Amino acid sequence: MRYKENFKKGMVRLIISTGISYKKLSELTTISQPTLKKWDDEYRQECLDEKKREVEKLKKQEEENMRCTAWHQYGSGAGRFE
Repeated sequence: MRYKENFKKGMVRLIISTGISYKKLSELTTISQPTLKKWDDEYRQECLDEKKREVEKLKKQEEENMRCTAWHQYGSGAGRFE
């Protein structure tokens, strides 16, 4: 059976995020252990790079949210009685 690339990457993401063994994942999915290892070897670095970019993007969003919160609380005059 041929699996789509996105499905293969999904299996690799699952292996990375949960630490599930090839044996256990093979039992759950009926995909052979050698096939899972092959996909892991082929897509692991790409999946890790995607995760790294995602984390960096979330950090930037968090920094922006913190700046907006700080501006609102301290720089906008909100809550000041003059």
